[in-house]
Amino acid sequence: RQGLQAGKIKDDGTPDSPNQDKYRIYKIRKDWKTYEGDDKEQYTTDYNEWPVEDGAPWVDVDGDGVFTRGVDEPEFIGDEVLWSVSNDMDPAKTVFLYGTQPFGLEIQATVFGFNRTGDLGDMVFKKYKFINKGSNNVDSMIVGYWSDTDLGFAGDDFTGCDIDLSLGYTWNGDNNDNDNYGPNPPAIGYDFFQGPIVKGEPTDKAKFLGKWKDGYKNLPMTAFAFYINGDPIYVDPTLGQASGAKQMYLYLKGKVWDGSSFIDPWTKQPTRFVLTGDPVTGQGWYEGKGWPGGKDPDDRRHLMSSGPFTMAPGDTQEVVVGLVIGRSSSNVRSVKELKLKDAAAQFAYDADFNIPPAPPAPKFTTYTEDNSVTLWWDQNSEDYNNDYYKFEGYRIWQFRNLRGDDPQVVATYDVPSDGYGIIEDLIVVNGERVKAPVVFGDDNTGLVRNMTVGTSSYTNGELIPGSPYYFAITAYGVAKLSTTTPAFLESVPNIVELIPGRVDIDDNIPTKRGDFLEVTQVQGNGDASTFVEVVDPASLTGAVYEIVVDSTVVNDTTGAKDVSFSIKNKTSNDLLYDKSREFEVSTSGLKVKEGIKVAFSNIGLDSLKGGLSRVQKIDEIKGPNGVPILEPIDVYSQLNSTKKWTIIGKGTKGKISLDVKKPVDDGLQYKTLEIRFTGTSPYYLSGYKTGTPQTIFKKEDSLALGTLPFQIWDLGNDVTNPADDKRLVLKILDFSRKGLVTDSTKAIDDRKWTKLANGEWEQVYAFDTTVTCFYGADGSLPPTSGPTLKDADFVLAFMVFKGDEPAAGTVLRVDTYKPLAQGDVFSFTAPKANFNDKALAKKNLNKISVYPNPYFGSNNLETDKYRRFVRFTGLPKEAIIRIFSLSGVFINKLEKDGFDQYVDWNLQNESGLPVASGIYIAYIDMPGVGTKTMKIAVIIEQQYIDRI
Repeated sequence: RQGLQAGKIKDDGTPDSPNQDKYRIYKIRKDWKTYEGDDKEQYTTDYNEWPVEDGAPWVDVDGDGVFTRGVDEPEFIGDEVLWSVSNDMDPAKTVFLYGTQPFGLEIQATVFGFNRTGDLGDMVFKKYKFINKGSNNVDSMIVGYWSDTDLGFAGDDFTGCDIDLSLGYTWNGDNNDNDNYGPNPPAIGYDFFQGPIVKGEPTDKAKFLGKWKDGYKNLPMTAFAFYINGDPIYVDPTLGQASGAKQMYLYLKGKVWDGSSFIDPWTKQPTRFVLTGDPVTGQGWYEGKGWPGGKDPDDRRHLMSSGPFTMAPGDTQEVVVGLVIGRSSSNVRSVKELKLKDAAAQFAYDADFNIPPAPPAPKFTTYTEDNSVTLWWDQNSEDYNNDYYKFEGYRIWQFRNLRGDDPQVVATYDVPSDGYGIIEDLIVVNGERVKAPVVFGDDNTGLVRNMTVGTSSYTNGELIPGSPYYFAITAYGVAKLSTTTPAFLESVPNIVELIPGRVDIDDNIPTKRGDFLEVTQVQGNGDASTFVEVVDPASLTGAVYEIVVDSTVVNDTTGAKDVSFSIKNKTSNDLLYDKSREFEVSTSGLKVKEGIKVAFSNIGLDSLKGGLSRVQKIDEIKGPNGVPILEPIDVYSQLNSTKKWTIIGKGTKGKISLDVKKPVDDGLQYKTLEIRFTGTSPYYLSGYKTGTPQTIFKKEDSLALGTLPFQIWDLGNDVTNPADDKRLVLKILDFSRKGLVTDSTKAIDDRKWTKLANGEWEQVYAFDTTVTCFYGADGSLPPTSGPTLKDADFVLAFMVFKGDEPAAGTVLRVDTYKPLAQGDVFSFTAPKANFNDKALAKKNLNKISVYPNPYFGSNNLETDKYRRFVRFTGLPKEAIIRIFSLSGVFINKLEKDGFDQYVDWNLQNESGLPVASGIYIAYIDMPGVGTKTMKIAVIIEQQYIDRI
């Protein structure tokens, strides 16, 4: 029984009609726009029709003080909010309840909760706003919260209260809640988080209507009573009679129904609070061992109250009650856990729930195969960062069912090298909260954004086709300070059911998970390779993608160069990556976009950094007398084929290039050079002078007396086409000297390419210049020295031959690192998956099956005996299945029009009655594909009636 009816009380004091559709329980949630559940339509309707005009709380977005629908919004305290309005203006209801007349009270109820892990996610809050819209002036009003908790099985409960916490609670009378919670059952409590307000001292503050009010205080719980079936003292108030109202009021005051006082059996003193003892410490009056001669566990109800206070016509009061649950290692220890959670909840409420949010849950997509499921997710969680917590990683979970029972961590991926691999936090062990590892990350592994699961955490065996499995992905953030509690926050798991199994007969999927798509470089000539791995073949749409290297930026301080790339879906014009710098050589940890992920190899970024050489290798491709070498030998710091000489670099870190900034360091760029020992080459002399090679070699100098035995050529863009080859200008560093090595004034310029005492030949430098006076068209020496060179003329420097002079006919190929550069473009196509290929379906009709067949008493996929079924697999997008008995009697019809994996027949006829054992015919009609007839053997187990 209850004494309220739906609806508000109008300004004239009369109740509005309770039968209007608007007087319903409204339910809204913060993520209603992106929510994809079955009740999305109702969430949308309730949000758009939020009844502000009837008192529902709202946010004044534009600050004009007037609610404007479409601009202003419903108020969210938590993540989901329920709201309703009711009144006591129906005499039939109030008399039926406790034999009294209406009072004129309107009650606006707001129920809210938080979608998050941790203690706060285990609580529900109820805010009641009472408005006296009648003419009665009440001077001793008391508000009470009555509960018939029924903790699991109702017949084994105890109850109790904690005065300091304003908490009334129910706990199990033994350590096993039969047929419900089982061993170690939880305890459930109700707390006056905010009681009614009364006048207080000037220094007092009371919370009221979302604000703090000076000079007032919130009343705590002021009395606690409970009821036991059939007990003469702890008896429920009489229903339907005015005496029941008087009995209830006495209970609200902390009296027995007849006006006498409750007596504490230990102190023998009157008390307004029953069962205030602590079953955890064994102190005071509590049910069980703490009550000599007390009652056995049974169905309990309790009443917690707060008052008195006055309530004149037009007055408003507000009360907030929280429902909290705690579970530990025993029924008694669950009471302790409940109180710990309740204290934390009171702190959060007093702070207006101004607590850091958990990271947003990752948005993920799934793909199933015969014995595995693949999950891949967006990076929407990775931007999580606030004053207290920062994003740290992901956890992949498996559950027993959609309720989330028995969660198992399948994998943990966290940010590498930040010191937060294993996270410790407070957990309950043997009834005590102790600090222990709770997240087992690997600080060296790094983030991963996709995972394929092929083994069940519960059986350690392969996933079975056709069997349902339940998975979720969560993101977690770690506390920035070790003193912050909790040590981490985690998103709420969004559990999905995944069923591995064969594809339908009309599924034409040209790629497989793990395939690499063909990528073509359409612009640029770098050595880099691009790899596109398929993660989810079902997500590929046939789109054409373009990878563009956006920029090559030089850091003026370090000389390092920064390369970025973008990826665009050219078909949809969507940008998947915008100036990304994640050039990874492995696809394992990469972000997945539209079912694919992209990696690079041989991108040459190291050669872009200051202090390193662009020369990748110098191959001897022809030996003495021009004899080809079938397997070229790299002579860069290694002996040649005759084991008589090698080439080394004398620049910084032993390199063959100049340690200067662009454009000089880019002199080699993408060039391929050949050093040909085929004759003589004119060269100029640079003597041993003060200054750096960059300044020495740019100056005019005298001609050498001799010529070099080799030439150096730039092979151009096409190394196979001699037409674009270009001969380079050469200089040597004339290093011969007299006297002390450090005495630059004693240098002797012998004007020859000389082999020094240490076996090294003098350094060779090459230049690419358009100045033609260096040598004539016939290769003859010019009559005068050349002009001053520019930085941009340098191609290579510090090249030194060591050992014997290479024999005539020797040819060396200088290969450079050819890194990605601005303007490089790659293209690829992601082959479309067709899930309605009727031509293919016609060829695959033999792949349609039904499981189990025969059906022998049960199906191992059934969850109980009231949900029997056989499952059709492999069906195309559209199918109509008609079931007949062997004699041709129509039994039932099943329809499929979508991409569901399976169609189940519940072994019932079209009237919903179970079929008998026998042979049944399934006639499958598939529009545009054909038909198929199948026999199904059904053997029903012996039936026992256990429900009426």
